[in-house]
Amino acid sequence: MAPQPSSSFIAIALLLAVASASATDQTQASALEFSYAGSHGPANWGSLHLKFSACTSGETQSPVNIIKKKAVKNKNLTPLTRAYKLANATLVNNGVNIGLRYEGNPGVLIVDHQNYTLKEMHWHSPSEHQIDGIRYAAELHLVHKKDSGSVAVVSILYELGDADPFINKIEGLTSPRENFNQ
Repeated sequence: MAPQPSSSFIAIALLLAVASASATDQTQASALEFSYAGSHGPANWGSLHLKFSACTSGETQSPVNIIKKKAVKNKNLTPLTRAYKLANATLVNNGVNIGLRYEGNPGVLIVDHQNYTLKEMHWHSPSEHQIDGIRYAAELHLVHKKDSGSVAVVSILYELGDADPFINKIEGLTSPRENFNQ
């Protein structure tokens, strides 16, 4: 009599198949070329891949063009409090941006008395967001998460000027000015 495959073996095989398909979808989605203008620009992001469909129907996704004269100050907003500390991080170049992914707890951003742990920071060049239609030379995103999964991102726009001392401390990177003048 031939041995029957165990149900645990079948379950593991199914999980591996699902994980493999999910990883393939994720790799395909992250390998897609997108841009901030033209046929692969923000107006078409929702049609580049099924995983990006929210870009077509959403109302609060990136990129954002802040029009200063239409902006309304919310008087209920409290100042952002940042409490960061030294932590190990891994330098990552995923083809879309360069960033740092943190291990452990490198500190928090406090928004309305809620703690969001810093998870990563990454740079975009040119900036994703605009102010009055102006796209900046670069943009830094500090990505924070709460235990519940909520995300808070702080964005810093860069203009060309003197080198950022933080970027100069990261081994292997040159100053933004040198990168943009090539």
